[in-house]
Amino acid sequence: MLLLKFVYGDNAKNIALLIDELRANPTDQAIFDKAIDDVASNFRNAYLLDQNAKDLNLKLQRELINFPNHAKYFAEKIEKLRIPGREGYSGCSDPRKRMWIFQDSLSHLPSPETIKILGNFLYDTRDTPTAREIRLATDYDLIPTNDCLAADALGSIGLNKAPLDKKKYSERQDVEIWKLWYEPVKAGTRKFSFVGQDVEYQFNKDGTWITMPLKASNDNRPQVANTASTSRERPKTPTWPWVVAILALTGAGVWWLKQRKTC
Repeated sequence: MLLLKFVYGDNAKNIALLIDELRANPTDQAIFDKAIDDVASNFRNAYLLDQNAKDLNLKLQRELINFPNHAKYFAEKIEKLRIPGREGYSGCSDPRKRMWIFQDSLSHLPSPETIKILGNFLYDTRDTPTAREIRLATDYDLIPTNDCLAADALGSIGLNKAPLDKKKYSERQDVEIWKLWYEPVKAGTRKFSFVGQDVEYQFNKDGTWITMPLKASNDNRPQVANTASTSRERPKTPTWPWVVAILALTGAGVWWLKQRKTC
């Protein structure tokens, strides 16, 4: 642990330098690749960072989101792993790299562009293994298909009011839930926002989006009604009818007893 903390000791300085490099070279793909690797590594090893390094890592993440086509770049990387003419699990030349792109790259880029890319991948089942591939997969685990990996990334990206909690491995039923969430987002009838950002987004029909200030009502915490101040007081029931009724019953009882004595 002490050795690891020593290795990460200058991380704040390294992150700050990387931020300066990105700003000075906003279209340099090599710097972008280095930055996204560092952001993912820093999130995984956050317990080794001091608060200054954590804050700078979030700042670096925001710089990455401003990088042109930051999510499209990784979608194209996934497509380049496809082997032309080959179907099923073996249609991908490097399934583990495909998984890392979702887990270590796309899941750390909270932006509308990333949501659109991940939303499209919810419908991608091209890497579903054939029956033969499943039979042969005795000594290793098959990497999940893109739809499940996209669901994993959506659960990790930091959405406010996400339909599912973060999961390490999503299943097909989870994918269907994310599809139900994404369809109105894609259609522009549902707004969305990310934890730590003070804006929310809404897609237009052409795939572009608008950015708006985040309303206080969109707080991720559940809203609890203040019954003491917002509920209407129950009208007080007057007590005099009860008093009259009791006196009447008492009088009737006394009269009944007198009648018995005279009989």
